[in-house]
Amino acid sequence: MRGLVAPFLLASLLLPGCSSRRDLEGELVDAARHGKVQQVNSLLARGVDINAREETEDGETAVIAAAAEGKAIVLDLLIARGADVNAISGQGATALTSSASHGRADIVRSLLTAGAKPDIKDWTGWTPLLLAARSGHLYVVKLLVEAGANPGVADPQGKLPAVWAREGGYGQVAAVLEDAAKPH
Repeated sequence: MRGLVAPFLLASLLLPGCSSRRDLEGELVDAARHGKVQQVNSLLARGVDINAREETEDGETAVIAAAAEGKAIVLDLLIARGADVNAISGQGATALTSSASHGRADIVRSLLTAGAKPDIKDWTGWTPLLLAARSGHLYVVKLLVEAGANPGVADPQGKLPAVWAREGGYGQVAAVLEDAAKPH
């Protein structure tokens, strides 16, 4: 009887409908990306690693995928379950850089409250504040500055967030950044 267990387990992994660990991890990221709360809960209950990366070029985690797509309910669930809010994807993005660049203030607020580092850089050297300033996302810029993001951190070419905001025609954003940069 014992000799039949190993072949049975191996065969069950190969049968259609039986998912490997990596498949389940990819399903978790995909479910988070599409806001499928019940599926995320189910996969986590099955023991899928909450911080696993999908096996694609993007290499996103569930937190990064949910944040990038603005799936606040799933993001809050993942945070409550202990997901790493500072994880970096295979492309160098973080949940905070993705949500800041898209102007998702509610997502940015949740991430900062959960301990996301406001000055975390993606692999290209851009901070969430730089990305939000370049795109003129006033409320995101305010949230990041209030959380301690440094307006004096420049992009890899030496351009400050306030300069990006001014060049983009976002005067209010530039004013917030210039005021934050003053010694208090």
